[in-house]
Amino acid sequence: GDYPTAVQAYGSAAAVAPEATVAAARRLMARKQHEFAGHLLATVLLDHPDHDPALSLKPELMAILDEMRREPSRTPQEKAEICRIILVIDSGFRSAHKQLRELRNNALQQARAAVDAGDLDTAEQAFNNALGCNPQDPAALRGLANIDKERGDWDSLAHRWERISLAENHPERVVLAHAKALEKAGRDTEALQVLQRLTQESRTGSAARTLLIRLSNRVLQSAKNQLANGEIIASLSTTTSVRRLLPDHPKAERYEKLSYAQGRRQVQAYAQQANHAAVITHAQALLDFSADDLSLLRHLCQSYAKLRLH
Repeated sequence: GDYPTAVQAYGSAAAVAPEATVAAARRLMARKQHEFAGHLLATVLLDHPDHDPALSLKPELMAILDEMRREPSRTPQEKAEICRIILVIDSGFRSAHKQLRELRNNALQQARAAVDAGDLDTAEQAFNNALGCNPQDPAALRGLANIDKERGDWDSLAHRWERISLAENHPERVVLAHAKALEKAGRDTEALQVLQRLTQESRTGSAARTLLIRLSNRVLQSAKNQLANGEIIASLSTTTSVRRLLPDHPKAERYEKLSYAQGRRQVQAYAQQANHAAVITHAQALLDFSADDLSLLRHLCQSYAKLRLH
């Protein structure tokens, strides 16, 4: 009776055991669990589009699903889910495409009316209903982003802009909005990583450049604090992330050199204390930043040799 768990298990096995998955779909149909059967059949046909047992089951199941999507008692969310199953099985099913468009447009209309009325909870639900028709719907995602911004939910807003960025192939304005949301959420290092995409593609406009410098300065202050607290590897990692974005940033270069020098001194101190495990841990971490440091390599080899002797 635990149909969701069964569907998940059979769905995972569909690629290697399509016959068993189709048999499970038949059993689900016999128990009137047509949506679950549809999920399984769709999974099989995605991996094995010419699988005869699945194809033989397709007409009967499609007829049932087509009837189900028309039932007046079903909620818009249920109808959207059935339409999406139908379209995975048969992408050319025009009436399902049409119904999904209508469901999506109705949901967006309800969401916008709720926003105008100041009812953000209802608007959020309606925008999510639109996403049920198309998980990458840009209008719905942007509507939810505006709600997150209105509520000051910066973590959710950052996640929302990340989805929009993926859906729209990372246009600069969206990447910038994503980075600003991460900044608002106090996630400066992540914001820098997002902006790195723009610098790699030479699409850094003035607004992005301004944000990049502001974030870099704040992240470098964090690196300075890490160094003061003895978090040498963390400080080095932080400064290096800034230097990848801004190679000529004077503070980044200075802090990177300070962190690295302090890290080397720490390895030497561990070596004098015969703390070979610490030497290995710290030397390996520092070698990630400078693989040809002969002094570190020597300490590393000596510590490995000492540990083997014991």
